[in-house]
Amino acid sequence: MRDKFVEILECPKDDCRSEVQLGEVKEREGDNIIVGELKCIGCGHVYPIERGIPRFVDRTDYDDSWAWQWERFHHVRGRTQDGTNWIEEAVLGRPGWSPEHLQGKTILEFGCGSGNDTEVLAEHAGILISLELSDAVDVIPDEILGQDNVLVMQANLLNVPVKRACADIGFCHRVIMHTPSPETSFRSMAQYIKPGGEFFLHSYDRHIKSMLQAKYLYRPITKRLSPRTLYRILCIIGPVLYPLVGVLRRVGLFRKPVKLLIPFNNHSRGLIRDGTTLNACERYEFNMLITFDALAPQFDNPSSPEMMQRWFEEAGFERIELLGRNPVLMKAWRSEAADS
Repeated sequence: MRDKFVEILECPKDDCRSEVQLGEVKEREGDNIIVGELKCIGCGHVYPIERGIPRFVDRTDYDDSWAWQWERFHHVRGRTQDGTNWIEEAVLGRPGWSPEHLQGKTILEFGCGSGNDTEVLAEHAGILISLELSDAVDVIPDEILGQDNVLVMQANLLNVPVKRACADIGFCHRVIMHTPSPETSFRSMAQYIKPGGEFFLHSYDRHIKSMLQAKYLYRPITKRLSPRTLYRILCIIGPVLYPLVGVLRRVGLFRKPVKLLIPFNNHSRGLIRDGTTLNACERYEFNMLITFDALAPQFDNPSSPEMMQRWFEEAGFERIELLGRNPVLMKAWRSEAADS
């Protein structure tokens, strides 16, 4: 992390929220702190900096599927790995942003995983602050972490360690439905958007058409399995189900039954159509990732557009736009008079 970012940080503890200061620095490259610590001037708590990432959560308190997933699959799911424009089209296209719209803006990314969306946002933002709860931050490429305008933190979105109302734009993509309480998570995130600032939110939809997917049939079992156990099971059934899905999805009569009953994805035709550089084995790995991603998370809590609109209204947002459904894509602007 860069020295300049210290001034925007706060102790994430609810009973403190004091400023933090730079403590001992063990390794740095110019103004980029690689290994060191931050110390709260209020409660005195010390937060380590490792690999340039401030760590505001205890890394030994959890072992979730996300860290395991991105450590295992990061090589097939990156903007530069698959050769398509899928990630950039989602990050910019879903909110309806142009690169010019993001220039000079401070963007707060809630839940960055292994940095796929982060790479795109960093290219256009004035300042990008990205946070991730899991150890997935450890596979974010050094090329992203080393950028002058990027701060990546390991932190909980319920206790974001930055000053309130610091961001021009909030970005929460493919995250909120994987939290225990999406509404509680939203209320926390909304505090960090400036009056007049913009917040883009993505969620799975609660509509019956969205819920009729094979993953919801099997998740009561799969979410209770360890990541390694689930992966071993997918390694057994994948070689059979992957080609089967590929064949059946070409026949209109079978598309809905496949979606409802078979818990394995096959998006290879789409990848090839969009110019992927992945070979056949890598495309299989890509689809293994998508399948694992659907079955493994502990939480999968979809929200309706009506629910999300209410959250925005109660948090003092206006000009609320529903950009899409299945998934739900919503964007709103915080009132200039909103209490920050």
